[in-house]
Amino acid sequence: MSLRKNVGLTILLLVFSTSVLAVPKKITFSCNIDPNPPFVMGSGIDIDWQKPGITLEVLKSLEKPLNVEIHFERVPGARVFDWVANNQVEGGFHFSFTPERAKVVVYPMKDGEVDPNKRLMSMTYFLYKLKDSPLQWDGTRFQNLDEEIGANVGFSIVDDLKKIGVDVHEGTLTKYLMRMLVKKRLGGVVTLETLGDFSIKSHAQEFRDIVKVTLPIKKKQYYLVLSQKFVKEHPKFAEDIWNEIMKIRESGKYEEIAEKYAE
Repeated sequence: MSLRKNVGLTILLLVFSTSVLAVPKKITFSCNIDPNPPFVMGSGIDIDWQKPGITLEVLKSLEKPLNVEIHFERVPGARVFDWVANNQVEGGFHFSFTPERAKVVVYPMKDGEVDPNKRLMSMTYFLYKLKDSPLQWDGTRFQNLDEEIGANVGFSIVDDLKKIGVDVHEGTLTKYLMRMLVKKRLGGVVTLETLGDFSIKSHAQEFRDIVKVTLPIKKKQYYLVLSQKFVKEHPKFAEDIWNEIMKIRESGKYEEIAEKYAE
């Protein structure tokens, strides 16, 4: 190979290497358009940065230490995961770990297991039912269940319910599932405590006959997941993102942010 060709090849390799390893200046994360207080406040595509929610504040605070501009896209729940899986955005939240999801998106991992130290937060699923309903949850099984249980489409709890033989009706928004429950088209609704409580509080008159069963269905850790393309192109930067989230939690800054939402 001539010297000129050798130099040209070297330059091309350097350019390619630099383009792959260069730290991005702008990234986009997607999240649910449905409110999930106190982690994501408000509904719709707009974000009120005066009080956006704990998770949004945590992730926005990554801009300075990582020297990156972070944008957020709020979309219907199922689309959040699809956008990350199809590399339309760099990341999305909130997602609990499942092996199926881990085939198409990337979680923070350690020794072959998802790393709970790098979680965004923990959330608990509860059963919501009508006051006069005999339906109960004993910690393992439902009792007196004669109809479908409603659950949010795309949420991991759907598969958990199906594994114990429950017929599940999947709905896009929690308030719509609650309305079906009021109309007795569902036996109950299983959703995240934050979503269920918020729906009842924000529609107090409409949902006045709905109660939360005190024994939780399941508690899970939730993460920011990143797209495979983004992690492949920026493996160190991806780890930096998750490490900064861990630092925020360990430093006490997470509690400072959460304190704003104590009410």
